[in-house]
Amino acid sequence: MPGAAYGIPSPFLVTYRYAALAFGGAIAAITIPVPPGWVASLKGMMAVGTTLFAGATTNFGVVQVGDGTTVNKFGQMQLGVTATPFAVGAVQTVFGPPPIGGLTAAGSGTVNQSGLTGRNPANAPVAGVSGAWLFATSLTNMIVTFVVPSGAGNAGAADVILLVEYSDVG
Repeated sequence: MPGAAYGIPSPFLVTYRYAALAFGGAIAAITIPVPPGWVASLKGMMAVGTTLFAGATTNFGVVQVGDGTTVNKFGQMQLGVTATPFAVGAVQTVFGPPPIGGLTAAGSGTVNQSGLTGRNPANAPVAGVSGAWLFATSLTNMIVTFVVPSGAGNAGAADVILLVEYSDVG
């Protein structure tokens, strides 16, 4: 397998876990690197609420995985909506495509804006899968960013898990 150091099997799945991310304030972007000779694709996103999400203006959070230019190029996971804030013990998983209208990067107070946008690279994000996986390429990064609740009393925390598959492109 060309390019694979020390006989690493390809593809392989890596789980990135970020415990108790505090959505009550700004969260620094997280970089997931793609090593030379490899590509990466986002295969899933999960979150478990550890503190109730709250905010006078918006009371939901959003986790986005992009490329540094498009914030949700690979995927987006919204945590709660206005009527149902993300609560302690609540679970959100994303393994499929986005809603038919595509994604609103800021999230939505009425509709959960979640999906793996990398499932359909030939078109704007739509419901259903019509294309191959979109890859972050060698020596580029996946950039994980966050939209936090806003307004007075903003709060919330969640454990966030991302599943990234790496493949040797030799």
